[in-house]
Amino acid sequence: MTLMISNVAQLSRDMSIVILTNYTYSHGS
Repeated sequence: MTLMISNVAQLSRDMSIVILTNYTYSHGS
């Protein structure tokens, strides 16, 4: 259970990083 929770937290963090990176790349330059 704890492992599943940590996997979800890591996945959501990675998704946030990807979204921020894509947003910055699209709107930054």
